[in-house]
Amino acid sequence: MDMKEVLEGDKTQGRLSSGQAVAAGVPVALLLALVIWFLISDDRGAILFDVALVALAANVFVLGIFLHRQFQAIRQHMNAKRRYRHSAFFEQTSIPFEVVRSDGKLRLSYAFHEATRTSHPSATLFVQALVPDPYMPDQSLYTDVIVLHKSGVYVVDFLPLHAFVYGKPNAKYWTLGFEKDAQKQTREIRNPLLMNQKRLNALEASLEIEGAQAVVVDGATRLRMKIANVHTIESFQEHLTNQPTVYSEGDMRDLYNRLDRMLTHNGG
Repeated sequence: MDMKEVLEGDKTQGRLSSGQAVAAGVPVALLLALVIWFLISDDRGAILFDVALVALAANVFVLGIFLHRQFQAIRQHMNAKRRYRHSAFFEQTSIPFEVVRSDGKLRLSYAFHEATRTSHPSATLFVQALVPDPYMPDQSLYTDVIVLHKSGVYVVDFLPLHAFVYGKPNAKYWTLGFEKDAQKQTREIRNPLLMNQKRLNALEASLEIEGAQAVVVDGATRLRMKIANVHTIESFQEHLTNQPTVYSEGDMRDLYNRLDRMLTHNGG
């Protein structure tokens, strides 16, 4: 799912259709024809007047198209903001719309939230939940999203990287390759799977269940090799669809209540 599309709505809005583009070219073509006719005609005074009228009409028409596109862009923005204010993501986080738009990780989280609720409406998502650390009393571990689904409980971390990623599931560090100032550069990051595994371990210990984890990257991330449990938004939805059912409706209600009590107690 395109994160910009989620935040701004239909990407085709505000663009010129092929019919509009042709219509916009008609006054220009007429103006060009009148200029040519002016150069070869003897009655230049009348033609000059016609040229001025066509030029004025062309400018008014182009200005109208420009204002129409600006109006469409404003309407897109307002509609996207309205949808966001009515979303479960906003209900759980209360994060302002403009903050989500300007933060890559939040944009990815919101897009993931919307996609999962659309493709798997029976799933429940706990956003920015704090899970008690079983090894450190009075400490909690921050999670981006916990997904409760009939196929399991997933701890999901988000990694918006506009880079090539070189890494192995058990490596301590991954290498990012990217261009900056027209030069190819690399840097290392801590393996997000290993970091997220700690959060999963804490959740499993708290609920006494066996869960799963996922690191979700955006569409600009390029993996140099397939890494288990690293997904795009789309591949994670497919993953949920293809997994066997583990929990009955009764199990789901029980897990929801236990998760809700645990996360509420920990400020989630």
